[in-house]
Amino acid sequence: MNILKNKSGFVGFKSKYPDLHEEAYQAGVKAERARVAELLSLQRRVPRSNEVVMEAIISGKDVSDIEPKLTGKALRDGTYGADDEEDASPERVAEFVARMPKI
Repeated sequence: MNILKNKSGFVGFKSKYPDLHEEAYQAGVKAERARVAELLSLQRRVPRSNEVVMEAIISGKDVSDIEPKLTGKALRDGTYGADDEEDASPERVAEFVARMPKI
């Protein structure tokens, strides 16, 4: 298969393999919608997560990329009862992670 490559991808791929192109395109759309839906679901369940979630959506990150950031943010903000640095101990963080909703 001799397909020339340009800046935006493969020249002629869509015209040579329209069914395969459409299938790959739809798979990508479905995956992106699922990623964004998962992030928005997390945003609804975790208080004060709007900024972190929106940045993740824009930058292409998924939930696993931002969970550590949200855990620390929730503890620092006092969202889950952490009032000071002592509450952000490894044990407290593990407790918080165990209470996070499974996605």
